[in-house]
Amino acid sequence: MTYVGRFFLIVLVLGFAELWLLVKAAGAIGFLGTLGLCVLTGVVGGALVRSQGLATLASIQQATAEGRMPAKEMISGLVLLMVGVMLMMPGFITDVLGFAMLIPPLRLGAASLIARKLEGRIQVGFGGLGGPFDTDDVAPPPRHRRRPHGKVIDAEAEPASPRERDDR
Repeated sequence: MTYVGRFFLIVLVLGFAELWLLVKAAGAIGFLGTLGLCVLTGVVGGALVRSQGLATLASIQQATAEGRMPAKEMISGLVLLMVGVMLMMPGFITDVLGFAMLIPPLRLGAASLIARKLEGRIQVGFGGLGGPFDTDDVAPPPRHRRRPHGKVIDAEAEPASPRERDDR
């Protein structure tokens, strides 16, 4: 099964499980209680994601200042983005998974797992649309620009009114 197929299957099964659990919770504690819990987890989760996102941004800046590639920090930020989406979705399963990923060791473990999965699949390079920059294939840019050849025409504008003509 392809990644898209797996993703679609996970979303479908998770959606039905969330709906079933929300209906069961509404039957046990009432509709307003269930709605209140969903809103509360969204608000608290959003605040936690924001604070941890700012801390992750600071660690990315620190790694960059030290001259090292902030790969784990960036993937951790990506996981935080997914956590934010999970906490905004109504449902208890996604909330439990989202709050679990807010625990830094678990999030870094998930980031390491994602990094290992992506290793070798992503190629980082510099250059245009053609791909990574390879100095053997590309001539160095010229040091100065050549001016186009041709005639230079020097002209002055005519005054628009007779008064302007007299002032000259």
